[in-house]
Amino acid sequence: MASRPSNPLALAVLVLLYERPMHPYQMSATLKERRKEDSIKINYGSLYSVVESLTKHGLIETRGSAREGNRPERTIYAITENGEREMISWLSALLSDPVKEFPQFEAALSLMMALAPERAIELLERAVETGRHMREHSGIEGDAAEALEAAHGPQLRDAGGRELASLRQRG
Repeated sequence: MASRPSNPLALAVLVLLYERPMHPYQMSATLKERRKEDSIKINYGSLYSVVESLTKHGLIETRGSAREGNRPERTIYAITENGEREMISWLSALLSDPVKEFPQFEAALSLMMALAPERAIELLERAVETGRHMREHSGIEGDAAEALEAAHGPQLRDAGGRELASLRQRG
């Protein structure tokens, strides 16, 4: 493939089809069941566009169709050998070479001095609690959780700590 898609939903589709062939409705239901919307921006309307693009690039292919009851016939897709290689390469690259992103939370941390110190502290405490909840419910445990904390915890603590110290000096 000339260029890798940048849409994480495309990677999710490849991973799902790596597990087993399925039609887009099954993909959507599986993503919802696994709560992937917590980590991937999922626009279920764009799922069909992603499937079309992956088919066009030869990463997935039509495997047949199925009809259940009175429902319309649904096209079943499967990952191709090229798709499997691309999925493994893409996922490996994302895991081994993290890219500096500019998340909205970090941007908000750097600009929170516009808020009253009490309000900023209240919001940061809420963010900490949300972060705890997300970690507890992420299903990531043991060494993987420690690696995640090592990779992202210091960055957020440093950014939050600097801004919180600035707020306390102001207040």
